[in-house]
Amino acid sequence: MNRAERLLRPVTIFGGGIAGLSAAHELVMRGFTVEIIDAEYNKPSASTLDRGIGGMARSQWAIALNDTISGDVMKRLWTGAELLREVSLLCDAGNVPIDLPTWNAAIAKLGNTILEIEAAGEVAGVLRIVVHGVNAAGLPGHAGAQKIRADLVAAGHPGATVDSMFEPRVGSPLSHVITFEPSGKIVAAEHGFRFFPSFYRHLFDTMRRTPITYPQDSERTRATVFENLVPSEGLGFARGGDAVSFMIPRRQPSSLEAVRKLLDRVLDELGYTIPDLTRFSLKLFKYMTSSTKRRREQYENMSWGDFLEAWRYSPVSREHIEYGPQMSAALRGSESDARTQGNITTQLLMDQLKEDALADYALCAPTSGAWLDHWYDFLDSQGVKFKRGKLTGFMSDGANVWPVVDGEQHTGKFFIIALSLPALAPLVQSFLDATLAAGIGGTDDMVRAKAFAGDLASLTTPSPTGPLQHLSGIQYYFDEEVRFWRGHTQYLDSAWGLTSIAQPQFWARPRTPDDDYWSILSVDIGIFDRLYQPKTPGLPPKMAWNCTAQEIAEYAWEQIIDHHDNAFKEKYGPDAEFPTPCAYALDGTLGFIGNRNGPIGSNGSPFLVNKTSAYETRPGKVTTAPGESKCISCYQIMAARYVLAGTHMQTYTRLTSMESANESARHAVNSLLQHWRIGGDRCDIWDPEDHEVEDFQSMRDLDEELYDRGLPHFTDILGWSELPDYLPDLSTLLP
Repeated sequence: MNRAERLLRPVTIFGGGIAGLSAAHELVMRGFTVEIIDAEYNKPSASTLDRGIGGMARSQWAIALNDTISGDVMKRLWTGAELLREVSLLCDAGNVPIDLPTWNAAIAKLGNTILEIEAAGEVAGVLRIVVHGVNAAGLPGHAGAQKIRADLVAAGHPGATVDSMFEPRVGSPLSHVITFEPSGKIVAAEHGFRFFPSFYRHLFDTMRRTPITYPQDSERTRATVFENLVPSEGLGFARGGDAVSFMIPRRQPSSLEAVRKLLDRVLDELGYTIPDLTRFSLKLFKYMTSSTKRRREQYENMSWGDFLEAWRYSPVSREHIEYGPQMSAALRGSESDARTQGNITTQLLMDQLKEDALADYALCAPTSGAWLDHWYDFLDSQGVKFKRGKLTGFMSDGANVWPVVDGEQHTGKFFIIALSLPALAPLVQSFLDATLAAGIGGTDDMVRAKAFAGDLASLTTPSPTGPLQHLSGIQYYFDEEVRFWRGHTQYLDSAWGLTSIAQPQFWARPRTPDDDYWSILSVDIGIFDRLYQPKTPGLPPKMAWNCTAQEIAEYAWEQIIDHHDNAFKEKYGPDAEFPTPCAYALDGTLGFIGNRNGPIGSNGSPFLVNKTSAYETRPGKVTTAPGESKCISCYQIMAARYVLAGTHMQTYTRLTSMESANESARHAVNSLLQHWRIGGDRCDIWDPEDHEVEDFQSMRDLDEELYDRGLPHFTDILGWSELPDYLPDLSTLLP
């Protein structure tokens, strides 16, 4: 197929997250015309320059409504939809009358939002109302703005001012978007770590092929966004109470003595026993020398806790096996499958042994600025078209199935649906109904997606059923330098499963007095359904899910102090004053019940987890039967023109991550290339199981022979794992 022919085969991608952007990157590099449609793209907001791409990985922003952050009292900064409320409505353009019910509802919503923020006592300054329109003459927008001002003044907001902005926007020429903007300072507020371990081969490959077209001052010498990754130094273990906190370097040990000292510290500080470490080492050796067949047919169907035989460890080890993975990936040891946990543990260990001492990375700025904005610039320069719109369903014309975007039919050649599982699941039945009406088969992946999603209604509970769990975060701002460690920290004894990183220490642009803060501690809450008993007298025990915003900030901060205080005083002296945050911002996707003073009611960005025996039920196919070669283009082309992509699909990466999203996009693109019978190279795809300890390959081959004969792993045959079960200290039983 020549270039002219390729241009006649456009691809529309629904979803501007990592999967959608990755698919666009691979397609446009092969000469195809590509458009990305996303409901969040370029939503009007003069508050930030965020283009709304990147999905869960995109930056979040917060605003200090009184135009300052510093102060004696820890104040709440507003994020997400709470801050950037917007209402679409029809204004009077030409002879088209105003839709009065819609207009009045919009005014009421804006007014109520303003009243809520004013009631919290956090507004200092004038609220500015902005009307975004497309009419070049400006009269309709101006008339609309003046009516809004009159209605707001009548509702008790005499200080409200209005402004009109006229710029091209996607959609009807009669469509106007109205936002309000409290005066205040905009700051970075993204939760999560944007963790980049060295085994992210797919993502790093894409980042190396993403040039920095318009560099910031700190990026003048950097050619690609990959160079915006900064290595971290280690993984910190912060302990509660009087326990000692310490950091494990994330680099190759320099000697056997260094390994010995590290093991001694783990034994001394974490409370593990020698049998604990011996048993875990043997189990990990067993996993790393197990064949792919055994991993697929046995380990996918048992939990990580069962594989490790967690009940045979000491109490502290059992606790960490169960809740440790949930801190960073919402994976509970008793529920997540052993193959996913085993693969990730193996890859993290392989990163630890890298000779270049670069195991983990963070970005040198907030995600959108250091990565996504540059990615957008590159894709835009290659001809990718970005549009704002929401996929709302599907329709049939009797012979074909077409997507419906914002209520209107959208035609095209081929479509990649790269939406999150919560966004995809409600659309599945519409797709199945449309294919039935058109008499088209081949919808297995969509059927599997619906079944895999399970009960989405349970997401309004603290511990959802199905594959989606809660993992969200909070940022603490300081008006002094706070670093703790140059790396990630796990609060092993915290009831809420906290992890954190002090992000600005990795950023290329230093803080200045104009920022109003010097440091941010970004904290993830991994366990929303476990009670924490505050040390402050009179405060009741609570799960994170049942807390108000202020309670989350106070309860989480108390757990952080309990884990860091001793280490801080050990480093700086017994009289050193532990830093106190001056502000906090919660993940903008968390929704609270009532007037923002109630408990959590919803989580707009749940985290997909790998549960036992669930992987094979996912849509897509990358696993193969015995004797088959690896699959590089096995996602189903449905209704002759659709293919799915996203972290809910089968991938070799398996773990929900930016890496699995990127890999899934490559499988989707390869499937389209195969469907079109297009020559040339396919997208590169790497299986982590092909990148393990080379010296163990002969033992993996041996295990495959044993498995084919119905025999257990050779460590079980030799009895290597038959260590005595954990016993308590018998001296406590003596008189």
